[in-house]
Amino acid sequence: MPKKDSTIEKSFPFKTTLDLSLLIKYWKDNLSNASQIYPTEDIVKRIDAAKALHKPIENLKELTKHKELLGFLMSAVFPPATLETKTMAALQSFSMHAFYATPDYIRLIPMGKDFRPKTNILGDDIFTGKVIHACMMILKKFYGVAFEKDRPLIFTFEDPVTGLDRNYKAEFNDMFLDVICTGELPPLDKNDINLLLSNLYDVEHWLKYLPPHLFEFEGFMIFELVDVTDQEMLSSIKYDLLQKDAIFLKSVLLRYNKKSEHSSDYQK
Repeated sequence: MPKKDSTIEKSFPFKTTLDLSLLIKYWKDNLSNASQIYPTEDIVKRIDAAKALHKPIENLKELTKHKELLGFLMSAVFPPATLETKTMAALQSFSMHAFYATPDYIRLIPMGKDFRPKTNILGDDIFTGKVIHACMMILKKFYGVAFEKDRPLIFTFEDPVTGLDRNYKAEFNDMFLDVICTGELPPLDKNDINLLLSNLYDVEHWLKYLPPHLFEFEGFMIFELVDVTDQEMLSSIKYDLLQKDAIFLKSVLLRYNKKSEHSSDYQK
């Protein structure tokens, strides 16, 4: 019997809600400066009339009822000129479920399809990556600690046309995602934070200091895939060459040492 992947069975520990409030606020704040470009009064009326978009969205069918308006709102993130060239999607928070996407994204990952790409995360553990990302957002907002990732996140997909693997750098944008604290904020001093950062992938440790029941995420995430197949291939080739050079150098040194030992014995 095949071994089950435990990371698939784990559920994300923080409460998340799909919400477009921050996106709507963005448009209302900026429409006043775009009156010469957009019919602002008409747009504001349409936004105000779409009551379902102003509250947490529990059923994605609500979005299909406002497909045209959603497309306009999303143009803040998905410029029409780049729709055919970008591989992007709007995701429900900390999930891989897209509710709006570019054609190239849908070609790679059909809407509504669950997918689990290979990654360069230790142990291919996407669950851990999600939890650490969430905790980093909490640290940044409530404790003023910003932490840059030490390496890019790479996803590997099978191209639906060629069947060959392609590598993509995954980029997440949290500008329309907010985290709120629902209780008393846990006290963390400098030593606590340093301890967490030094045990970056210890999920149990993070959740001990930042209990999930105290934090909720509202909004959505922007997810972009940038094709880096060529760069990854070159890096792999360079690594292989370095490995071969190292093996060759080691063999040369061994031969040299043996000759040196033989020469020493002869001189004796």
